[in-house]
Amino acid sequence: MERTFFISANTGLLETRMDLRLHQPYQQAQARRQFTFLPELEQARRVRSIPLGDDLARRIQAIPLGTGQQGPPPLLESANSKEIRLFLQSPPTEKERHGTPPQWSKFWKAHIPHKARTIWWRTLQEKIPTGVLRNRIWGGNGADPPSTRCRICDHAQEDLPHFLFLCPCKREVWETILTEHTTKLHWTDEELCSLMALDCRLIRPRKRFNITAIQITASILLWIWSLHWAFIFDEVSFSTPAGLSAARRHINTLIAQNQYRKERKEHALQ
Repeated sequence: MERTFFISANTGLLETRMDLRLHQPYQQAQARRQFTFLPELEQARRVRSIPLGDDLARRIQAIPLGTGQQGPPPLLESANSKEIRLFLQSPPTEKERHGTPPQWSKFWKAHIPHKARTIWWRTLQEKIPTGVLRNRIWGGNGADPPSTRCRICDHAQEDLPHFLFLCPCKREVWETILTEHTTKLHWTDEELCSLMALDCRLIRPRKRFNITAIQITASILLWIWSLHWAFIFDEVSFSTPAGLSAARRHINTLIAQNQYRKERKEHALQ
């Protein structure tokens, strides 16, 4: 427990009090060097209260708070309680960098194939064996380094976005299925590449389809992956019509499963 300080709205004084609840966020913020104490504030920690000049009070109240949100940072004077909490919270962990705990919980509980979930998780961890990644890992072993070229379209750099979305054959599968099953008709490269983010809200399924956004993404991802490795290992030509047919069948299966679960739930409530 340690003294914490605040500016009284009634007296205009910098006052201190003992508050256990504020001690931990204060320590975390100080450890991350989000703010430093002015000499006047250091003095305030040793006394009950000190008068503040108008200039110092304005300087303190005009401190911008880095909350990590878009837009200009709020000022201390006008920040609400949520913005204060965001300013004082701990830096995100490795797991939280890709999504919040509720988003991860939704991801793990989603009704999608385990294989699709594994591919999705590896994508978020950037552990997909693209040409660029294989070249970086094994390129310095003395032997002929793996090529960075895409083995399907011969693009010079098969990085993660190209591997999953931007190879022309794969892009056509994504865009066709998304146009058929969502309300969005046109997709840019940047929008496609953002679909794997757990906070992505671009996909809005059409009302006639009893399916979730995460199920649509998982279905396309699964068959993009399967057809890619069938081409690599079994020399089966990457066929866009085959990918479209497989993804549609899988989406229809998920729709039927969702309808079955809905009917069971309604029957249990009767």
